[in-house]
Amino acid sequence: MTKLTQKSLRAGLEEVAAADPHVAAALALVGIPALRRREPGFETLLRDHFDREENGLFPASAIELADGAWERVHELTPPAA
Repeated sequence: MTKLTQKSLRAGLEEVAAADPHVAAALALVGIPALRRREPGFETLLRDHFDREENGLFPASAIELADGAWERVHELTPPAA
């Protein structure tokens, strides 16, 4: 598997844009997005999942962690190696 880098992201999006005029139009409008670096580990995965929930990509559940719940997640999951 190829590691995702800004260069490989650009190449992949340009390849898709060459085959799909809708993607080409979107890229012309907004450009190539910058990669976002995040810490590895369970919390990052969980936060990404919640972000999708909030954006309506997974409307089946509405989960929110508040009032110290993230501290409990840290207690129950080891840091990424």
